[in-house]
Amino acid sequence: MTVEMQNVTPNMDDEETAKAPIGLVILVVALGIAILGMLGLMAFKIMSGDASKPKKQAVAAEMPAVIATGFDELMVTKPAGSSLSKIETNDNSVILHYRGEDKTTLIMIDRVTGKESRIIVVE
Repeated sequence: MTVEMQNVTPNMDDEETAKAPIGLVILVVALGIAILGMLGLMAFKIMSGDASKPKKQAVAAEMPAVIATGFDELMVTKPAGSSLSKIETNDNSVILHYRGEDKTTLIMIDRVTGKESRIIVVE
């Protein structure tokens, strides 16, 4: 046997090369797009922050409010016949909303001095 006769590579000049089925090509392209979409969604969720942040819990209405300030604790007496419905805070003050049957009482407490101001709204 000579070197010329041992050529095992077929001559592809005369024959057409085999092509992948069109369904397989579509499947590969669709899966690639899906993977890129999922990666984009993960990047968006990471950039937008945590969606499951803890929510504010309601304060029990029958307990007296205790406000921690820079100087000490301050006890606030609840208006008779009312319940605590809302608490608002900012850098300088705390506002307690007490709702009664015929009136709403707002108690504003200065965090620096501890001074208490009451506003009564008659309905």
